[in-house]
Amino acid sequence: MTGGINMIKQFNNLFSQDTFCPTRGINEFNYKEFLSLSNVICVVGSWVVKTNKKI
Repeated sequence: MTGGINMIKQFNNLFSQDTFCPTRGINEFNYKEFLSLSNVICVVGSWVVKTNKKI
């Protein structure tokens, strides 16, 4: 898989003044690792909300 936390870490070397909001590959097990990076301002994940199948 291309991307992930290693890519965000590398972005810090290239874009040191920028912050990012990762939106893919984030889950309840790794979100804290992403948020611990100085260049990550927030994360997005559908795992935060339970799915309501009755619409």
